[in-house]
Amino acid sequence: MFAAQKERPATVAAVREAVTPVLSEAKLVGGIGRHHTENDTGKNRPKPYQSVTLAQIFDEASSPPSVPKDSAPWVIFSTHRSRNAAEQREHGEFYALWADFDEALDAPTVDDLDAHTCSRLGPVRRLLYSTRSATEAAPKYRLIVPLAQPCPGARYGVLQQILADKLRAPGLKPDMAAIRPNQVCYRPNRGEHYEHVAHPDLPLFDPATAWIREIAEADAQHAAEAQARQERLAQARAAATTATAAGLSVIDACNEHYSLPDLLASYGYAQRESAWISPFSQTGSAGVRLSADGRHWFSFHGSDAAAGIGKTTDDSGQACQHGDAFDLICFWEHANDRKAALHALGQRFTTSEGVSLEKQNQRNYMAAKEAETAASAAEEFAAMPVDDFPDPLPLADALLPVMPFDFDLLPEAVRPWVADVAERMQCPPDFPAVATMVALSAAIGQRAAIEPKRMDDWRVRANLWGMFVGRPGVMKSPASGAGTLPLRRLAAEAADAFEEQRRDFEVERQLADMQAKADENAAAKAVKSGDTELAREALRKAQEGTPQPPTLRRYIVNDATFAALTEVLIENPLGVLLDRDEIDTLLRGLGRDEKELDRQLLLQAYDGESDFVSDRIMRGKHLRIPAPCLGVLGGIQPARLARYVADVAQGGENDYGLLQRFGIMVWPDISGEWKNVDRWPDTDAKTATYEVFKRLAEMQPRWADNGDPIPVVRKFTNPAQKLFDEWRVQFEIDLRKAERPPALESHFAKYRKLIPAIALVCSMADDEDGAVSERSLLRALAWAEYLKSHALRVYHSGGQAKFDAARELLRKIKAGKVAESFKARDIYRHQWRALTDTQTVSHAAEVLVDHRVLFAHEQPAGVSGGRPTVSYSINPKVLE
Repeated sequence: MFAAQKERPATVAAVREAVTPVLSEAKLVGGIGRHHTENDTGKNRPKPYQSVTLAQIFDEASSPPSVPKDSAPWVIFSTHRSRNAAEQREHGEFYALWADFDEALDAPTVDDLDAHTCSRLGPVRRLLYSTRSATEAAPKYRLIVPLAQPCPGARYGVLQQILADKLRAPGLKPDMAAIRPNQVCYRPNRGEHYEHVAHPDLPLFDPATAWIREIAEADAQHAAEAQARQERLAQARAAATTATAAGLSVIDACNEHYSLPDLLASYGYAQRESAWISPFSQTGSAGVRLSADGRHWFSFHGSDAAAGIGKTTDDSGQACQHGDAFDLICFWEHANDRKAALHALGQRFTTSEGVSLEKQNQRNYMAAKEAETAASAAEEFAAMPVDDFPDPLPLADALLPVMPFDFDLLPEAVRPWVADVAERMQCPPDFPAVATMVALSAAIGQRAAIEPKRMDDWRVRANLWGMFVGRPGVMKSPASGAGTLPLRRLAAEAADAFEEQRRDFEVERQLADMQAKADENAAAKAVKSGDTELAREALRKAQEGTPQPPTLRRYIVNDATFAALTEVLIENPLGVLLDRDEIDTLLRGLGRDEKELDRQLLLQAYDGESDFVSDRIMRGKHLRIPAPCLGVLGGIQPARLARYVADVAQGGENDYGLLQRFGIMVWPDISGEWKNVDRWPDTDAKTATYEVFKRLAEMQPRWADNGDPIPVVRKFTNPAQKLFDEWRVQFEIDLRKAERPPALESHFAKYRKLIPAIALVCSMADDEDGAVSERSLLRALAWAEYLKSHALRVYHSGGQAKFDAARELLRKIKAGKVAESFKARDIYRHQWRALTDTQTVSHAAEVLVDHRVLFAHEQPAGVSGGRPTVSYSINPKVLE
């Protein structure tokens, strides 16, 4: 996102390095040879994908290997580890566009093609290199264009199509196969003729800015085509659903459901009248035709035969490839893995009762077996040869990947202290970093604010809400304590000063009481003598002489009721930090109706803009908090967070916007490495960090006549303002696409406040003079990219509870602690972790049934009634 901007002053270089590695060092999926897939177990040995970065590919271009194509390295510019087109569209996150120029009639040089690319895309970061089969007479090239921000898989094909259209010229035709999200790009590999051009230091390409019109036109066209396809497919699905109830096979259901013209179009085949051109075609001839009934296709492209699409046949003396809808889906979406395709489609199709076709066919199979013999289903399964059972499917990773923390995200003034804490504690640096940033924001509170627009009165306070996620024992609490240590030291000093003030107040109060009694006696004498004016003056003097008790300056609140929190905020209008060791106790239960006032106080204290007035009999009427300003910090365990997120995502009682306000929310990976670090804390770094907190806490705002604080207002510098406006335009456009789940979309909407708030905290921590600099804003934008990946992991976890239970059940099965035939009650009576009730066990078992680890056997109710019972048998291949 940041490198796509115009070149910035050299002082920004260090901050940009906090963002650039996110792009150039992203772990992209790679492999060796065209047939490399992770589920390739031809010799009973899995072949995991490799990881490769854009930086490595740029380096490879200078000294490429020279190997046959079957051993050549390739890359898919996505971090999602799959060669499945559908999975890449749904889950992929792409970091580069690319083009393959196998057809270059005018034999251009690499410099000619580089100049052509620059004229079409502008001066952007790019790499051009010759392919393995290139010769001097027939040059062939590949182009890689890194992106300024990751592109979701659903958008990738559109951008690839636009790129191909932009680069197409007389005698220059990009290969259209590149528009497929699972198409591999072969990396630099020296052949007979090799040359390359690299521009690693130019700005990254931002298609969202450069191709606004083209993307809008493509979206409109695709939306119209998709609507037409959906209308046709809806009719076919209804017919397929009816048929599945009668025992339709997966392949037959697939051919009933999918229209061949729609499938061909979705896989990049270009229609020419009644025929289609294959994406693999080098000649451009339309060599794919349909049978008269529209249920089969025939391809006379030699390139399709070489790719292995469908089956080979002889049609009127001419060899060709042929197949049906299932063959197309099997090749394009499952790398020709028929087992994987059958399983995926078996899950996709459902009967009229909502049961997956795969599960329904399993049930039909079991019912047939039970009709043939009186033996139980479990006994029949035990008697079956192991080879007759399907291979179990692996459970997907539970957590989405997240970006690692980079210390350059922190203000320079506190960076050494956080690094020292993380190293001594051997904890993820994310934990003390989040605690420090939230504590800094609480030290600022209502003392300062930022107005992110040039002429608008929109104002943002610095207070931040932070949450760190981790299982017990990963040092969440100690790291949080170290991050808030300067704030707690200020609180201790304030408590000492308050105690001294309180002693002085007691002396003054006693003196005032004595004086008041003397004044009251004087007033009584004046009344007796008939001088009411003198009596009134004496009583007024008695009241005016009452001293006001001192107020304890609070910096941190830990375990306060909301009634007590109201009093604390009234006495501390500049704001405080609510620091909870386990934030789960705060989140849980606030969605109930009787917690409405407490909930409203928290939500208003996040913005710190408007007054909060409470009118409760028990608490007192018209308890006014002038613009409450509250920072919130705490940790939570993954399982508890997952349950809370699931409730929020499903619109439960906790879906009122509290979770979305935790902008600085991190869930880092825990390293398996550990070393014993036994040294004294870095005293200089610790002292310097305390001085930063003290300087911020002692800064005084202006005060209104009614005693309310008026924060000092800062603006962006001119370069920072331009950068913020550019970011905001793209942010608002992306937000309005409504492509994310509502809860996650609401979370990212809070970045309107989060970005300027972080920039203000960084600016004030580093003691920038006056305006908030471009450097501080770049750091805030880098925070946004880092936090986005952690937010995706958090919100994705809400749907992972049943998968966690399934993994736990699978572990018990593999450990031999589960009988080969069992029921749900046999599992939950053990009270194993994550398997403590019938519903959870049933959900876990259903997941394992879907992954062919278990087989379900439903026993009908007996003659006396009751509910049907379900038992499960273990796939013996799991036990092997």
